[in-house]
Amino acid sequence: MRRRAVADGVLSGDECRELIFVQRALAVMGYRPHVCSLTLHELLHAQPALLVPLVRARHKVWMAVEEQLGVDALGGGAQQGLFVETTSLIAWEPGASLGWHTDDNQPYLRARHVSAVLYLNDGGGADFSGGDFMFRDKGVIVPATGKLVSFLATEEHCVAPVLSGERHALTMWFTRDLAACEDAKVLRQLPDLAAPGRAEPAGLPDTMYLLAGGDAAQPGDAGAAGAGQGPAEQRDVRLLRLRRWGLPSEELRKLSSWRGSPHVTAPSATGHAGLPAARAALTPTSQAWVASSTSWGRGVAAACLRGAFALWMQQGDGDEADLQQRCDAWRAQQARRLDRMVADSVACGFLLLEDEEEG
Repeated sequence: MRRRAVADGVLSGDECRELIFVQRALAVMGYRPHVCSLTLHELLHAQPALLVPLVRARHKVWMAVEEQLGVDALGGGAQQGLFVETTSLIAWEPGASLGWHTDDNQPYLRARHVSAVLYLNDGGGADFSGGDFMFRDKGVIVPATGKLVSFLATEEHCVAPVLSGERHALTMWFTRDLAACEDAKVLRQLPDLAAPGRAEPAGLPDTMYLLAGGDAAQPGDAGAAGAGQGPAEQRDVRLLRLRRWGLPSEELRKLSSWRGSPHVTAPSATGHAGLPAARAALTPTSQAWVASSTSWGRGVAAACLRGAFALWMQQGDGDEADLQQRCDAWRAQQARRLDRMVADSVACGFLLLEDEEEG
């Protein structure tokens, strides 16, 4: 019986980068300062077509955990198996950390029996610094793309403070209790939310993205809470991402003052050159890309999806029309795969997408 295991190469670099795109496009404010997260349930309601890469990765991690620990690691015998209790994409920014704890340390977490963290990018100063993982009686585990750390939920562990960059991970918790399995809850809603021809989803409530004016500033947020900011003014974490990615100041002001804006203050772009791929895509004409949206929240969501896609594609030539076509083509492909995933999942009773080769 193994209480913990570390395995490399569970997901490829391409698979990890795709999941980072999904997380950047849609993640809401997380469970602690300087953390943004996106659960499977939130993704279902925000953009069902983007479930496909997460469900595939989720299945690979699930199989790897059972193989690495052994499905009898909990003393239940080989027939026991594990069920997925929670799936979440999590980004840790500078200042984020997690002290010594176990993952079953609250009554409502008692159903968690196994934990797994799949790193989507490289630590050690490559993509981010700090954020190393530690067990009480073992040395430091430095995150690396595709590396999986799995362990019993009773194992005490911590995460060192992130010092720079963004630490991205797919985090999953597993249970022996079928009643706590997240699949059944998702499958009750999936066929309706992902039905072919269904209108674009309304998305998550804007309040899930908002920081109150008095909240602690997020990393890279210098000047965002400027003089005169009142208690009714708020900041949207999506606007902060867009600023970091290079959206021009004028466009940030347009988005923050758009019709229906819930008293959102645009963060200053001073001193933020942004990343080349997103800066090229988020030109002033990008406003036209979201202008047809019927609400402020949809417009900001569209801009964030566009910027995250640009980063993922590393589209640095400023060809906005080409980027739009590529984004639309990718989403159409995911929609087709989603139809197949719904059929496969409903048939077997668990979230599943069979591997396929597309011509």
